Amino acid sequence: PRPSEERQADRARIARVQQEHLGDLEAAVAEWTATEIEFGPTDESTDALCHLLEKTERWTALEEKLEGAAARAPTADRRAALHARLGDVARVHRDDPERAWASYDAALGSIPGEALARSGLLAMARADVCRKDALQTLLTASAETDDWQETLALCSLRLDAADGDAARVRILVESAKLAEERAEDPAQAFALDARAFLLAPDQPELAAELARLAATTGAWQEVADAHEVVLASAPLR
Repeated sequence: PRPSEERQADRARIARVQQEHLGDLEAAVAEWTATEIEFGPTDESTDALCHLLEKTERWTALEEKLEGAAARAPTADRRAALHARLGDVARVHRDDPERAWASYDAALGSIPGEALARSGLLAMARADVCRKDALQTLLTASAETDDWQETLALCSLRLDAADGDAARVRILVESAKLAEERAEDPAQAFALDARAFLLAPDQPELAAELARLAATTGAWQEVADAHEVVLASAPLR
């Protein structure tokens, strides 16, 4: 009998001919599946089957294939890529946001910089789908990769998802610190701290920070305006 390596290569060639030259996607799926049954899955067979299952819109089978491949992936990079792709299938084609988030979270747990997973989580946050979980995963990954730009860019979405003014003040103060120290943008830092001050004017440290930044930016009129707003909204006694 011919060596198994040769028979495996023959089957792979047949599958590629069916897919690339004959356009018979179902036959190609059957051939790659038979190859895996006989010889076990490889990266080549997995990638080919995932591509074919996507082309034929067999989303349940694709989910199962990606999940199994991710579980046995030999490297963190491949495991992250497979989890990210599974997240996209769950989010876009299966309307399963919980599984999508879990898959993206697993991807970033392997490789915090995995771009497809980050993009999917950002889409979920913007659509207000599992927003808090999506944002927390993004923030954790950004911290692990020192991606302060992403953390700063998430400020608006974090404010929308925050539970109460105390949480919003904390987010604004954190973002102002990043704007000043990492982005070297004192004007942006002032604007963020001004929003925090309007939410919590009774915190003297916020007023002091606003004054400090005004000395750098020259935004004294904005400081006066902020205090006017606070006075106008204070209850009469």
